[in-house]
Formats: sequence, structure tokens, C-alpha cells
Amino acid sequence: MAATQQPLTLLHGDTHVGQAYVTDDGRMGLTDWQSIMAGGWGYDFGYFVGSACEPDDRRAWERELLEIYLTKLGEAGGRPPSFADAWHIYRQSLCYPCTAWLFAYGRAFYQPRMQPDDTCRVVISRLATAIDDLGTFDALGV
Repeated sequence: MAATQQPLTLLHGDTHVGQAYVTDDGRMGLTDWQSIMAGGWGYDFGYFVGSACEPDDRRAWERELLEIYLTKLGEAGGRPPSFADAWHIYRQSLCYPCTAWLFAYGRAFYQPRMQPDDTCRVVISRLATAIDDLGTFDALGV
């Protein structure tokens, strides 16, 4: 299954780690829902994992995180794809967030500064490393 063939779901749309918070009782959530959209689950999952985790941590945790995500999706009444299909979708999902952060960093003089340059460089490095590690272009067929 390709990322473009996923069932539509509600997406945050800008799931970088700066949007995450943890409550006093240990629950996690996302703030800043101004980019809400409909799309496939892999978009938010790939964006968050690829941008939030240092490469070594992502490499160590991404398969388990995906398994947990798929389990929770099923428990909530969704129909999770097979792990193999989900892994393929995850691999395909990393180009947009990388492009968005390149835009934030390499903006034109008239565009607002959305994130500090140091933050942009860290997130771009994480996402570019994930794209390379996961063979995103191969997964996309390019």
C-alpha cells in the first residue's frame, strides 16, 4: 500500500516535537492544531518520529513505536495495515516534513521566522538522516 492509498483520517499536520507536551499525570498530547487536515496516518507518524528523535534513538525505537501505533489504532477501532505495509508508508512519509523545515530555514527575507535557525538545522539533519537510512526515495520509486 502506498502512502497515497491510505484511508483518510484526522491529522495534526505539523507534528514536530515542539508541538508535544506531557501532562502532570504523564499523558502526552499535541498542541497548535492550526494545520489540521485529512490524510493518511503515516503523515503525522513519520513527521513526528523523523523530526523528534535523534538518529540513533530513531533507529533503536522506530519499529517498536510503529508496532505500538498499529496496536493502538486497532484498539481504537481502526483497521491497521500489516506491519510491512505500515513500514513502507512510514518510509514514504518523510519528504514533506523535511521540505517544510528546509522552507522554514531557507525562507525569503519577507517571510516570518517560524523557528530558530539552530532548531531548523537539527530537525533537517534528523529528517535527512531518516530519509537516507530508510531508503525513502526507493520506497517512493524514484
